[in-house]
Amino acid sequence: MSRWLKPLGLEPWDWKACWKSVDFWLALAILVIPFGPLLLVPLRWESVRLRVQALRRS
Repeated sequence: MSRWLKPLGLEPWDWKACWKSVDFWLALAILVIPFGPLLLVPLRWESVRLRVQALRRS
């Protein structure tokens, strides 16, 4: 893989030190901020469903 990256002027990704870089945290923030709420939607609907079931039983 590095033989294709070097001619393009890119370096192979260092997986052990990637989380220490600012670029990693910036990319993570760019992905989490817009898509993070979408991950919470199923959790919210699950709690609503459980509440409705509890109300029906009582």
